[in-house]
Amino acid sequence: MEAVVKAMDYQDYLSHQLNEVCCGLSRKESILAAQNVGKLIDYAKLIYRKSKTSRTSQKAFIIKSLYVERWINYRKGYPLRELLERFPGDEAYVLRQIKRSEKANRVAVINGVIEPTRDTLEDLQAVATEAGLGCEVVQDAYLFNYRSSIAWLLSRLVEQSIEGNDHSTFLSFMVELTIWEANLAHFSTVQVTSSDIAERLEISKSTLSCLLSSMETSAITTLIDPNDQRKVTWHLSSHLNIKLKSDLIKYASSSKFKLLPLKAIDH
Repeated sequence: MEAVVKAMDYQDYLSHQLNEVCCGLSRKESILAAQNVGKLIDYAKLIYRKSKTSRTSQKAFIIKSLYVERWINYRKGYPLRELLERFPGDEAYVLRQIKRSEKANRVAVINGVIEPTRDTLEDLQAVATEAGLGCEVVQDAYLFNYRSSIAWLLSRLVEQSIEGNDHSTFLSFMVELTIWEANLAHFSTVQVTSSDIAERLEISKSTLSCLLSSMETSAITTLIDPNDQRKVTWHLSSHLNIKLKSDLIKYASSSKFKLLPLKAIDH
């Protein structure tokens, strides 16, 4: 998606975006939010690189997150019927994802209830540990500090994308996070270039070029500098999606948002 902004509107647009992106945060809060979004990006990069099944779709990611979170938080499986009801009109897609995961030994479907396999939990433990998230093994079960963690925030932001009818890829979502991080860190709307994004996400420029040329997302827009037509920068749009996510980003700036000590769970 490419938006060419007239010279007279360019600075006004950037000023408006500063208000949208910084969510009414103080400079200190904005920096803290940037640090947590940075952790979010590092965690998302690990998930993207290490995913054993579909890693391209935000919808595929949230499908997996739902049954994994249910197991981690409550030690209960996720009824397949309930999962299908979460995605009306996409039942065939959900079933394909579950069958693919089942074939890859990532889930077991027992009496219509989805449970993550031991392989899935062990891989998640490895990713969480590498990302610096709280994780312990208790009596052969996996205890994550999930609800108040970076992993929780990632799932909620992706859910906002899905609910906002944004069907872009998970990598596109990571590009969006990179723009969030840069703006929050500088407490201003900064010039985020393709080189900046490629370096932050550790992907090749050719991969990024293919992604950006086919990107279909309402969350990101490109601007051509009116003073230099060769200069293209990437910005968050003014779409409702971004406004909804700003509340979650604001929560990430709160002192309440931190990794709490792990608590024992009765088995």
